Amino acid sequence: MANPDSPSALGPIVRERLRMTVDEVQAYRSAYSQNLVAWSNRVRQCMDEKPRMYVLRSDGAQLPVFFNGQEGTLVRNASGQAVCSN
Repeated sequence: MANPDSPSALGPIVRERLRMTVDEVQAYRSAYSQNLVAWSNRVRQCMDEKPRMYVLRSDGAQLPVFFNGQEGTLVRNASGQAVCSN
């Protein structure tokens, strides 16, 4: 039994729209890469500012996160991964 969500079950018009040219794939890949770089730069900038960590309650209140009695902050370790620091 064919999958009703598969492109072959959707008809020739929809199948035609699912095809991409190499140029379209490259343009999509380029745009995705640029967005990923921009996002990672924003994260890196945030990490450099050593932000405080908060829990957002359902009523909108922000509660600070504490580790061993001190407010937690986000920093990068030697591997460049975001970790909690006191």
